[in-house]
Amino acid sequence: MFSTRAEFWRDREAWPRDTPEMVFLGRAVHELGKAFFGDEWTGEEPHLELISFIRIAIKERELNNFIAKHLPQFARKEYHGSMAPPPTGHDDHRPKFAFSKDEWQALKNYLDRHNERVLLAKARLKKVQSAIAEYAVAQKLGTSFFTISGRAFVPIDPNWWITPQLDQRFASCSINAGMAAWIFVSRAGLEAMLREASPPATTNDARKCAIWLEEQFRADPDRRVSKSAFADQAKQNFGVGPKPFGRIWDELVTRYPERKKAGPKRKQQLIR
Repeated sequence: MFSTRAEFWRDREAWPRDTPEMVFLGRAVHELGKAFFGDEWTGEEPHLELISFIRIAIKERELNNFIAKHLPQFARKEYHGSMAPPPTGHDDHRPKFAFSKDEWQALKNYLDRHNERVLLAKARLKKVQSAIAEYAVAQKLGTSFFTISGRAFVPIDPNWWITPQLDQRFASCSINAGMAAWIFVSRAGLEAMLREASPPATTNDARKCAIWLEEQFRADPDRRVSKSAFADQAKQNFGVGPKPFGRIWDELVTRYPERKKAGPKRKQQLIR
């Protein structure tokens, strides 16, 4: 169904659905990426590729079209016509491409920036892939493949994840390229990883968040604002993720035990 790795990772709507017990490997990668890296995780990590200067520059039409697409300041237009020589006796209407010094320099700068971004993205992806493999080998994360024909989950031997070709396991998240068997991970194991993987807040951030949250508790004695709403605001204001916020919350509710009880069903007010 997918002709390229990039196509597979971009078309999430075509991925198989999760079940109450199992999560598709592709979704697990993105969930862990967000947990590990927060806003640094862009979602492009699995399909970004390095671009070779030689591969682009070797053919004039491809070079022209690349500049037209990525460097619009030069006002080039893409050309997709034939570059084959005309038959004998016919006029040659092929365009002649010439490139300025400024265009060559701009192209180099663009590729340098792009490839630097790709290397950082690949490093983030490798960390996520390695974590999944390590947990699977340690039997902390159950993995299975789902056979399209058999319509059943089949456990994967943990040792299957011991491989120097780990990235290939994630190319299309399937046992084979024909997509006959999708790879899934156990939801319970994934949730345990997510709890451990949330990026920690700095001590200063956590302290500020704790002070702010206690002020909110005092200002909201009727418990009109939910824990999840406070967590969202803490992330926005202090960069505190779910795991450190949970620790702050648990510590505070020992002094405000009424927070452990369900609040009245009132319209939530905005946090200021």
